[in-house]
Amino acid sequence: MEHRHERGLKQLPDGRWQFSWCYEGRYHRRIAPTKTEARAYLEKIHTQIREGRYLDKKKERKTSFEEAVERFLEWGEVNTRPASYKNDVMNAPVWLASPHFKGKRLEKITPGDVEKFRLERLHDVDRRGPKISGLMILAGRLYKHRTGKTLKNERRAEVKSALTALLTEYSGYQIKVVLEAYFKKSSSPSTARFRSSMAASLARAEATTQGRRLTKRTVDISVARLKRMFGLCVDWGLCSKNPAAKIKLFREDEQRVRYLTDEEEAKLLDACSPYLRRIVTFAIHTGMRRGEILGLRWRDVDFRNTVATIPAARAKGRRDRHVPLNSVALSILRELPQSIDRNEPVFANSAGNRNENVERLWRAALKESGVEDFRFHDLRHTFASRLAMAGVDLAALRELLGHRDFAMTLRYAHLSPSHLQAAVATLEPNLQKSCNPNNETSDASSADDRKSLILKGKKWCARRDSNPRPSAPEADALSN
Repeated sequence: MEHRHERGLKQLPDGRWQFSWCYEGRYHRRIAPTKTEARAYLEKIHTQIREGRYLDKKKERKTSFEEAVERFLEWGEVNTRPASYKNDVMNAPVWLASPHFKGKRLEKITPGDVEKFRLERLHDVDRRGPKISGLMILAGRLYKHRTGKTLKNERRAEVKSALTALLTEYSGYQIKVVLEAYFKKSSSPSTARFRSSMAASLARAEATTQGRRLTKRTVDISVARLKRMFGLCVDWGLCSKNPAAKIKLFREDEQRVRYLTDEEEAKLLDACSPYLRRIVTFAIHTGMRRGEILGLRWRDVDFRNTVATIPAARAKGRRDRHVPLNSVALSILRELPQSIDRNEPVFANSAGNRNENVERLWRAALKESGVEDFRFHDLRHTFASRLAMAGVDLAALRELLGHRDFAMTLRYAHLSPSHLQAAVATLEPNLQKSCNPNNETSDASSADDRKSLILKGKKWCARRDSNPRPSAPEADALSN
């Protein structure tokens, strides 16, 4: 029996079938055992070519995940803010160590791999904490408080060597917890066997020190940056699809709105040092982030127009942001000694440089004031919440906070006293019109209006009960 010729299909002498197709001027051939299978394969390939999903395996990029991460960090060093780049550098070792990505090509990474990484990351121990410098300061302070002596010379060198070795195995947070317990023993702490004692204490306190897991917010940041990296790899032609595109984030802290009460503000400001008090007050009255405040230069302040400008290079949205300054913020700026060099930071320390110890001062102030569950970024929430409660329009609030859309600003909508009331007030003209169809004015009070409506309702119910609605047969008879 003679077979009907079909384009792209050819029977070979051994009975198998060859199917061929052309893509970008190049011919490709494959072999299938039967004509039916060959036709099915060929139709599938033609469909992929029409829909733009076909990938020529000879042109497939074999970029490894490690190469992609390296290129992403090179790109981020130039194109992202320093804070974002620092965050990517911290997350890169975690990505590279994950068994779901390690040693794989980008094309072989699936959405399932990213989802497994996300869930497993949620159960990881928080490896963050103070570094060797912070641990040494803590050890010196605890040692002096316990013995009255200064930790120096051979003792200091021994403690530093031991802490440096322990940081390779334990997190700074774990060492900090055990360090505080070690130097608070009843007997005089000895540094002769400090390293072995600390290691033994860390092993015994494993359940306590390793109970601090990563928060969902931390995992979300890591996955979000991973999404960004895969998206850029698609743009660069290193892979054909983004495996993390449809992975959902936890976003547990997105709706957090924590702001200071008047009593808490007074306690916090009293506990702050003069330097920190200016920064905190400035944050409450401008809504600026901590990095934006510490990075503010004198050239960015316009006293004539009472505006502070955050350049795009330091702004979160990568665009210039102009922050209005009220009288309180202006008075703080005028109290500070202005440098001749306009490039100097506004909130500089005694040495004239940006103070990097604000976090330490902030934690000390929180502990002394007794204000709990409060972060420096919550000062920005305090600024926004007070404006919303004062009736400021949400559109204006969005501009003051520098949000790109209303998604972030709407978290303060429930605090606005006029947000929902203004919406329902639009029904009042229609309500008045329905109550006064002839547009007659009435001097009766709202209480009299309610009484009259109640009396009308009672009369209507009485008429209804005295004249019950006829049944269906009765209604038909009346209509006939």
